[in-house]
Amino acid sequence: VGHHISAGRDAIRDYEYDKAMESLNHALKLSGGDKDAALPLLNLLVETLGSFHEALNLESSLSLSCLRDERVRLLLGTAAVNLFEFDRAEKLLLGVENTSVAGLYVKMAYEMAEKGYEERAERYLRLARTLRGGGDLPDGEEVLRKINQLKAERLRPLEDELLKAHTLGNIDQAKAILQSLLAEFPTSIMGRLVRDEMLEQERHELRT
Repeated sequence: VGHHISAGRDAIRDYEYDKAMESLNHALKLSGGDKDAALPLLNLLVETLGSFHEALNLESSLSLSCLRDERVRLLLGTAAVNLFEFDRAEKLLLGVENTSVAGLYVKMAYEMAEKGYEERAERYLRLARTLRGGGDLPDGEEVLRKINQLKAERLRPLEDELLKAHTLGNIDQAKAILQSLLAEFPTSIMGRLVRDEMLEQERHELRT
C-alpha cells in the first residue's frame, strides 16, 4: 500500500494526474479505505482537479475510521458544497473544526439566498458566524444583503394588504394581517403605525 501511495504522490508532483489516480485508487482498495490512501486522492480530486462527483463517489469505499478524520470530511464536504448537495455537506462538515468551514457555509448561504430560500440562507449564515466566533465573514455582508432583499420582497405585499384593509375599515381583517405581519416583521414601520392608530381608535371608542 505504501508503495502505491508514494508512487501516487510522486506522480502528483510531476503533474501526471492520471497515473497518480491509478496508483492512489489502487492503494485505497488494497488498504480497505484507509485515510493514508484516501487523503492524497481526495486532495487531488477536490483541490487540484475539481472532480467533485468522483470525490463524493469515494465516500462509500472509505473505512469508518477514515470517515471520522476531519480532513477527509472537509474534502468530501467541500465537494458536496460545490455540487450543491447541501444536506450531505452539512452531515459531512458537522463537527469539523477548520477555518475554511465557515467559508463553505457562507457559500451555501449565498446559493440559498440566490434561489429565494431565505430561512435556510439565514441558518447557514448563522452557522458560519458561530464557527468564526462572531468575527467578520468574507462575502457575509453580500449574503445578508440578499437575505434582507428577500425579506423586503415578502414584507411589501403584507404591508400593502394591511394598509388597504385598514383604510377600508375592515378592522377584523386588518387585525389578522397585523398580527401575522408583526409576528414575522416586528420592526415594520407600517405595521407599527397601523397598530398605534388602531389602538388609539379603540381607546377613543372606549371614551365615547
